Amino acid sequence: MNDYSLKNKTVFIGIGAQKAGTSWLNDTLSNYANLITPHIKELHYFDIKWLDYELNTVAIYKGRAKELKQISSNVSDTVQNKSNEFQRKKNKSEFFLEDYLEKYELEKKCERIIALANILSIKNDIDYIRYFYNLGKNKDIIGEITPSYSLLPVEGFMNIKTLIPHAKIIFLMRDPIDRFVSQLKFKRKTRLSSGLGEYDIHINFENKLHDNSFIHRSDYERVILSIEKIFDVQNILILFYEELLFEDTVNEYRKIESYLNLEKKDEQEILSWREKKSNATEEIDIKPELKKMAGKKFKHIYEYIFERFSNVPQKWKDNYREFCV
Repeated sequence: MNDYSLKNKTVFIGIGAQKAGTSWLNDTLSNYANLITPHIKELHYFDIKWLDYELNTVAIYKGRAKELKQISSNVSDTVQNKSNEFQRKKNKSEFFLEDYLEKYELEKKCERIIALANILSIKNDIDYIRYFYNLGKNKDIIGEITPSYSLLPVEGFMNIKTLIPHAKIIFLMRDPIDRFVSQLKFKRKTRLSSGLGEYDIHINFENKLHDNSFIHRSDYERVILSIEKIFDVQNILILFYEELLFEDTVNEYRKIESYLNLEKKDEQEILSWREKKSNATEEIDIKPELKKMAGKKFKHIYEYIFERFSNVPQKWKDNYREFCV
């Protein structure tokens, strides 16, 4: 593993929470020239290794293999058709490759194929380190963001620390009720887009309050206590979704720049990123009585965060007062 040392790199691992701005963070970090993340945001290495009982591991692999097959087939068919067209031309002096690549986005598709193949080849810890070594050969800062890493047991976080002793953890927290509702909306969005039929949030709301795959993602107390057992305090950055994306974007992003040793971007550029929300879900009004049920479930999380952090976003306070008390 020493042949693939990352000791001279800044390495960060984003661990969630799901529906707390991790896709937006991943997208905005791409604006820094000396930083790189995988072409596919969520590697799912440590969660598949440690949480097989909570994840549909087979579905993750099948989904990536299916996408790889579809893109490869599309590229192959497109190249074959264009080649046949070129052969039929009487005047073959026209050089078509550059226009062709741009028109059919073949370069992007080929990059996606390579990315999928590389990720599917990660079978163990050595492969994981090798992947990042190759990814970041020409960069100073490398990292990945997989929100379900927040579900890892302490042993999973120790695995990260053992592999990358200087790894920097980034954890984004969103108001627990809002995060839970957003996950429900995302569930509905993915079902509809996959042709699996309607998904009524109000009907499923109560059931999901007893579903660990939903509830554990808002258990910020467990996550914070786990990472603090393993990582040094200077290698942990915890931010609030509401402040980073809405209330105080520039100052919060300055914390990220300082933490990762990034160049400072212009304030107006950072502010412009707020308009580029990733994986946004539709607006659906949730009945107050359902939010009160969620408030009862998450009350202890609010109270833990209020005790741990002096400046908690107003949205948290408002939701706690309205739905938890």
